[in-house]
This record gives sequence, structure tokens and C-alpha cells, in this order.
Amino acid sequence: MRQKPPSFRKLKKFKVLLGTPTAESKNYCLDEWLERAKNLTYENYDMFVADNSKTDANTKMFIERGIKAVHINPEGLVNQQYVANSLEAIRKEAIDGNYDFLFILESDIIPPFTVIDQLLINNINYNIPIVSASYFISTGHHSVPCLQAMEDFGELRHSVNIENVSWIAFMDGKVKKVSHCGIGCIMIHRSVFTKIAFRWEDGAVPHPD
Repeated sequence: MRQKPPSFRKLKKFKVLLGTPTAESKNYCLDEWLERAKNLTYENYDMFVADNSKTDANTKMFIERGIKAVHINPEGLVNQQYVANSLEAIRKEAIDGNYDFLFILESDIIPPFTVIDQLLINNINYNIPIVSASYFISTGHHSVPCLQAMEDFGELRHSVNIENVSWIAFMDGKVKKVSHCGIGCIMIHRSVFTKIAFRWEDGAVPHPD
């Protein structure tokens, strides 16, 4: 028989780092995001930003707002590389700070106030080290959930975005096993982030998700 999920109160012992890779191009929703990210219901979390803007002005802006931040220089690097470097800076902060969980939240995703509690409950209840939340990508009538289906082509496997109404079947509130997920809203236990680095492959299209 499956055990009942722990209450939010029992989750407060876990030390969580909310890490965010970002750049000034995402500042269009910055105020709304900060208002949400700084006021989540979970009590035991810290924030850390790895900013890969062209200059360090955006990094200084986060620091002035009371958020620990570092600048990741993107000069001469492809997008996948400086994003990987940003995520690695966040991972190192989580390791050095001896955090139990790393919660990566991209700066253009506005989650529920209880997002940390909800993800942690699933980490613990299902005894799984990585739990990701569903979130929408793109805007307006182009907006769709970040969901992909795997397709087999001989020995190679490809993923394609699910862009029709079939994605509704996935929105039933249940935890689902997946082969991969985006990095936009994800909770990772230290048993994973202390051992596996974020990386990129030269010439590959995918990001270091």
C-alpha cells in the first residue's frame, strides 16, 4: 500500500537552493517572477542566479535586489555552451552550500506559490530523485506545454513536440515516468546533482537539459 504523502510541515527540514539561469532578454517578466520566486510558501530555501547577459549590469541588478548572483561571460560561446556554464555554476553553488535539493526555476516561468512543497512531496512519496513540473512554452495561441513524444527510427530515437490537443491527456495531476524533461521547473536531489554535471555537445542542437 502506498504511503500517504508527507505534510508540508514535515518538509521544512530539507535545505533547497532555487537556482536560475537567466539573461537580460528575460527581463520582460522580471518583476512578476521575482515577486513569486521570493515569496514561495516553503520556508527553507535560498536563491541563486547565474546571469549570462553580455555585461554584468544585469547581475548587479539582482545583487542590488538582495539575490546572490554571478555573471557567466557568453562572449565567443554558442548558446548551449554558456547555458551549460550557467547551470554548472548553479550546481556548484548547491554542492558548496550542502543543499539537499536543487530547484531549477527559469526566470520566465511563474509557478504556484506551493511549487517547492508540491515537487518535494513527489520526490519523497515516490522515492525518485528528479521531479519536473509541466509548464507552457511560447506565447499566445502558440503556447503549448513543454511535452515531447519519443519516435523510433531504426537505431536512432527522436523526440517531437506535442502541439495538438492530445496533450490534455497528460494534465491529470498524476506523476508520470518520462525519458527526458525540460530544465525550466525541476527538483533534483543531491544524490544526482553531486555526481552528474551539466554538459553540452559541440554541434548538437539540444541544450544541456
